[in-house]
Amino acid sequence: MVLASDESMAKIGCTAAIERIVQEYPDGRMDILTEGRTAFRLGEVLDEKEYHEGLMEYLADEPSEINATKEAELVQLVEQCHALLFGRPWDEGEPSEPATLAYRAAAHPPMGLAQRQALLEMRKEEERREFLLE
Repeated sequence: MVLASDESMAKIGCTAAIERIVQEYPDGRMDILTEGRTAFRLGEVLDEKEYHEGLMEYLADEPSEINATKEAELVQLVEQCHALLFGRPWDEGEPSEPATLAYRAAAHPPMGLAQRQALLEMRKEEERREFLLE
């Protein structure tokens, strides 16, 4: 998935896995629930088909020191926001990777596309957490 508009296309995107089909429509369209997986840098865009494809390079996170106090602060803030927005506790289940707290925390609150794109482009978990706290 890549953020695109009529004027531009982002160079950083994210692979996604379809978790479930939420709704199917008679014309073949579907509402789907996806889970982001791996960030990538988009290279060449191929437009040989009705939809765009591209050549990409997977991106790894740079190592970063995780501040336990800031982590607790972010979790508390996300829990408060989630309760206010959705009227229920933030139940993230068992996270598969502790280094993805910022991505998991940003999944539900209303954020603009530019903010979500900025978060995706950050290569350090510590930077993503600071961004969300601000």
